[in-house]
Amino acid sequence: MMESSSRPDVRRTTTKMASMTAVSVFLLCCFAVASVASQDCDQFAATGRSFNVSLGRKWDSNANLKWKFKDAIIFYKRQGTVITGKIEDINTDGSFKLTNVRKDQEGLYSTEVYDQSGKGQPTKSIKLCVLDPVKKPKVEATCEDKNVIIKCIPDKQPKDVEYEWLKNGVKMEKEKRLSFQVKAADTKADKFACSVSNKASFEVSEAVAHNCAKTDCDQFAATGRSFSVSVGYTLSDADTFKWMFNDKTIFHKNQTVVITGEINDVNADGSLKLTNVRKDQSGVYSAEVVDEGGIAEPIKSIHLCILDPVKKPKVNTTCEGENVTITCIPGQKLSDLGYKWFQNGVEMEKEKRLSFQVKAEDTKADNFACKVFNNASSEVSEAVAHNCAKTAIPGLPDELWGIPIWYILGGGGGIVLLLIIIVIVCCVQTRRTRKLRLKDEEELRLEWTNTEQHHHHHHHLPPLPNHPPPHHPHNQQQQQQQQQAPGNTGPRQSRSKQNRQPRPKAPEPNSQPQPSPRRALQAQKHANDADEEQPPPLPQPRKKGPKTQVD
Repeated sequence: MMESSSRPDVRRTTTKMASMTAVSVFLLCCFAVASVASQDCDQFAATGRSFNVSLGRKWDSNANLKWKFKDAIIFYKRQGTVITGKIEDINTDGSFKLTNVRKDQEGLYSTEVYDQSGKGQPTKSIKLCVLDPVKKPKVEATCEDKNVIIKCIPDKQPKDVEYEWLKNGVKMEKEKRLSFQVKAADTKADKFACSVSNKASFEVSEAVAHNCAKTDCDQFAATGRSFSVSVGYTLSDADTFKWMFNDKTIFHKNQTVVITGEINDVNADGSLKLTNVRKDQSGVYSAEVVDEGGIAEPIKSIHLCILDPVKKPKVNTTCEGENVTITCIPGQKLSDLGYKWFQNGVEMEKEKRLSFQVKAEDTKADNFACKVFNNASSEVSEAVAHNCAKTAIPGLPDELWGIPIWYILGGGGGIVLLLIIIVIVCCVQTRRTRKLRLKDEEELRLEWTNTEQHHHHHHHLPPLPNHPPPHHPHNQQQQQQQQQAPGNTGPRQSRSKQNRQPRPKAPEPNSQPQPSPRRALQAQKHANDADEEQPPPLPQPRKKGPKTQVD
């Protein structure tokens, strides 16, 4: 019974082991296939960059050429005529151009070449693999006692990358790791750079030097400038002291008497003056002081190092999409330089490199300045702002005097619109007032005309019996003119006005002739323009009745 029950367990165990073995073999095969597939590539290209698929043979520009990608013709030139594609798709050596390479352009490229006689050459096939490009790394140096740790910061890199180190531009054959350690004193003048590469691309970091080596200098001075070497004591006028440079006395003062040198060689506190410092003034300065009682102070020695002064740097901004690269450009290439960055006058504690990257939108209103320094001098660049942030309106800033540009444009537009409305209202009101005035004048003119016509009509009617004729100022004026003395030299009426007034006629007792249409029209016109000069009256037809003499 026990033997029969143990057999199924053995079978199950054997089956499980067999299945696990099969899975393992399958995974190994897949890994091997993937490895072989990655090794089968003849050429490698990086995405987003340009690449030339080489022809692999010499090519005569007069020969017929055909390029295929996965058996599809992508370029065909025959007898000097391009049938498929463009002439710009190939180079002068027949290689095929790829610009802004994409992943879907990975595959098998083949070429067919025929000379003018039609003789063909063997078909050449090239398998192209497309990989992601590597990114530019950074290098950091960390001081640890007498050593320095040099570390490469690769950021986010694609798979299968390799690292190399460069020391003063020369490849370090033994270093392939991301970090290594060196002696600070042995490498204080060296610069290190990190190189990252894959089969399609490579990038090299900026070269970096460390400041971890301890120096024996107590004080530093810059060439061409002035410097004071301090004595380290509080001196009195009764003290005797001596300055020596490399064991040679350069200044000696015994209380108030200067024995060596000149009184202007030292300051009031006894420090030694150095003007227009030179490199040969680098060395050990020592001071000996003896007080009024003859007691000597311990000798004070100072090791002075002379360095070249730094020059004023410049700041450069480079727009890269949504980011901005801020770069410090030193005035000269010197060793043992340090860098500091200031954003709107405030030191950026984390930034000690020559360049760094920030968001364009977040820093569009900020100013950046770079400080370059060594142990003897320092210089700060001019503050620079970038113009990489995209503004809402091209050519106009986002803010003006601290006010958003949209508020200013909206307020200005509202004022202009209000002025336009006011002008339109004023024009409409002026036109309306003018129309009302013209209408009132027209009504007054019509009323005056009707009144004059009515008055003139009554004036020309014959007088009724037992009623005196109506008085008319115009007739009175005419009588006054006729009664004027012959010798009077006053103004005379024009002949047209004299002839305008018709001579009155006595009414005939038997008949009343009807006035002609011309006379009626003339009477109406005379009523309207009584005060203005009018043309002479039209001639009237003679009447058959007897005429009466008017006095």
